[in-house]
Amino acid sequence: MDPESKNKTQSMDTSTRWGLIATLRKKKPVTIAKSIILNMVLSFSLFLPVFIFVKARSEERVVLSNDKCPWLKFYDNPSTTMVISWETDASTNSYVEYGMTPSLGTPAANASSVGVHHVYLSGLQPNTTYYYRVGNNDSGAPMTGNTFSFTTAPATADVPFVFLAVSDTQEAALGINHHPLVAQGLARDAAAGARFILHGGDVAEDGADQDSWNYYFKHAAMYSPWLPLMTAIGNHDDKPGQPLYRKYFAFRNGGENLFYSFNYSAVHVLVLDIPRGSVGDFTTSMMDFAKADLNASVAMPFKVVIFHCPAISSGFFGINQVVLDNMRPVLDQYNVTLVITGHDHHYERLVLDGTTHLVIGGGGGTLDPCHEVLAETRAVASLPHYARFRVDPAAGMTFEAVTPDGAVFDTAYFPAT
Repeated sequence: MDPESKNKTQSMDTSTRWGLIATLRKKKPVTIAKSIILNMVLSFSLFLPVFIFVKARSEERVVLSNDKCPWLKFYDNPSTTMVISWETDASTNSYVEYGMTPSLGTPAANASSVGVHHVYLSGLQPNTTYYYRVGNNDSGAPMTGNTFSFTTAPATADVPFVFLAVSDTQEAALGINHHPLVAQGLARDAAAGARFILHGGDVAEDGADQDSWNYYFKHAAMYSPWLPLMTAIGNHDDKPGQPLYRKYFAFRNGGENLFYSFNYSAVHVLVLDIPRGSVGDFTTSMMDFAKADLNASVAMPFKVVIFHCPAISSGFFGINQVVLDNMRPVLDQYNVTLVITGHDHHYERLVLDGTTHLVIGGGGGTLDPCHEVLAETRAVASLPHYARFRVDPAAGMTFEAVTPDGAVFDTAYFPAT
């Protein structure tokens, strides 16, 4: 190529390059703007589901009134007594109509004007279904409202029945809504004839917060009017003085022990006050009570102990040596059938020294992953769940781990001792 042509080509190339650069410079602000808009759209798309979820959860958690459906609890002898509780925003007297038929007819009242109402029924017939309605008679007019029912315990140890257990129904503000689902399953079993629920603690997310309790009872209303709720206190419930826990579960004075026991047909239940598994949980009075109680119940075919913090678990809290050291000798000595706990938010069945330990922490709280499966573990899962026990004194007790939609994902069998 001659020098003149070469110079012309270079000149054209240079001109083309500068023209392209000029064009790019002109387009650059537009390209940047498009990129910003695109990034904003993508960011909005990513955060929109989170925003919708947070908004929906916030709205779902709003409870505009303290008014609550009734809930039940045994006191003294489950064959002849029942506490019926409810709450109203307004201060009214506490009034219950009850009877062996839906026509009711028998009044019971507590004249004190309070927001939380506890009416103690006594002199009931064993193994009998009672119907009831709660309200007030301030106006003197007949009460209206829903009629519910419960069934008292049998007076003998030979009557088959079904009971349920759940734990950690707490839900944090941004929880993923498990307890409403579990509540549907508990309600289904209530309608099928289950007799009561054991609760392993952490009923509410914040035991000192009224909204936490309102939210629990909002969904517990699906089962609480029919199934006596026998609770063990959890660490989230255990605020100084336990003011709301004691208020809602009819502990009759500030000093009443939070450990207790009862018999229902062939099953003896011992409820202990072990919310954190710390040394301070194991008071002399509680341990003396536990030993005397289990010794007196040695002839019962099935002995169930329930408390919040597990002795052994492959979940987040693992093995608690304090609980293990204090409870293992007692469980062994008195041939306890079953230990029910929560605290770890997963499901696990373990066998230690011949005693089955159930961790049933899937009642509502955000689920924990299972970190390390132990040699004692027989089954483990991380999903919402509750427990069902079918008791036949002549044949044994069958346990089923149940998902909210009714699927059984683990079972165990306990022969009568």
